[in-house]
Amino acid sequence: MKNYKYILLFATLYLGAACTDLVDDVNDDLTELSADVIPPEKFLTGAQLANVLAQVGHANRISGLYTGQLTGFAAQYKNIYDYTLTSEETESTWNRIYQGVVPQTRLIISKLEGENALLHGICQVMEAHVIGTAATLFGDIPYEEIFIEGLEDPKFDEQATVLANVQLLLDEAIDNLNVAATGVISEDIYYNGDKQKWLEAAWSLKARYYMQTKEYSSAYSAAQNGISTASNNMNFIPIGDSSITGSKNTYFTLLNGSRAGDIGTQGSYFSGLLDPSGTTSRNHAKTDETARFEYMTVDQTDG
Repeated sequence: MKNYKYILLFATLYLGAACTDLVDDVNDDLTELSADVIPPEKFLTGAQLANVLAQVGHANRISGLYTGQLTGFAAQYKNIYDYTLTSEETESTWNRIYQGVVPQTRLIISKLEGENALLHGICQVMEAHVIGTAATLFGDIPYEEIFIEGLEDPKFDEQATVLANVQLLLDEAIDNLNVAATGVISEDIYYNGDKQKWLEAAWSLKARYYMQTKEYSSAYSAAQNGISTASNNMNFIPIGDSSITGSKNTYFTLLNGSRAGDIGTQGSYFSGLLDPSGTTSRNHAKTDETARFEYMTVDQTDG
């Protein structure tokens, strides 16, 4: 009888363990991938798209309203044009900077482990680009203390300090790009991994931010190494698929949607300065500004 008891106990324990094994991984998501197994370059395209929207999205239009390029005619953009501006208007831009771009580029760099100087330099140029834009738009911003583990409230750094750090980051990017091997990065939707184009972009950004800090001689020197041709311009061209709303120029999408007629350049101060036929034109007799005037024109009735 005692032997039967032991056999029964053993069988119960065995069957219990076997049943547990059957459901051990029942809650595991087989479609969930760890960032550790994803190649670093696969994070690049998303970061670049976030950067596009940070640069040419809603904050860009607000800047146009307040610098005289654009006029707000109705609804939201009329309110902003009249200086009724709330913090909600810039939330998407902050999210794209501090969630969409910087943490992604830093993740890529951390995964490189000192390899691939080309991708490393590209990520540094992108961070400099988006942080430089943030400082230009907002003044003092968090930078030196961002993404420190356990620190939930990073301090705001002065604009001049941020721009100085951006210059140092661009110097590091240029060093990395100079020693990088020539290659192709298909995930790079700006330049396809062309290191010469990225070098020129880095130098142009240095010139831009030297202009912000009124270091004009340094800006001029940097510009000599900057973007040399229109084809090297960091100008993202959307796919333009007629069936995909989100693949088009942001102004086109805006003016062919719910914001048609709300914003444009008609009657703006800037347009008046450039319009060769206007009464307030400041064009020099020896300078034809027609091409620039047409390029900067946003027709509120036609995306």
